[in-house]
Amino acid sequence: MSKMKTIFKDYSVLMSYPMGTTDNHMETYFAWETATTPERAVALARHQVPAVQHHEVAAEDMAVLLVIEGHHETIFNVNDDI
Repeated sequence: MSKMKTIFKDYSVLMSYPMGTTDNHMETYFAWETATTPERAVALARHQVPAVQHHEVAAEDMAVLLVIEGHHETIFNVNDDI
């Protein structure tokens, strides 16, 4: 009888805050997670959001914009004009 080995992978997760909580502009949260599935990475990332930890935003209200395998650097500085 062989045991199945649990495989963890690195993920980058980009989410946005609900519009009503950000003075009507898009604000994002970017996280690196290590998880068994992309769905688990999203769940872990949602609970790392400071607003969720302070009960200002419900975790499920964080909209997922992108989940990609690997720990990726952000492409641009969110404070830059684009």
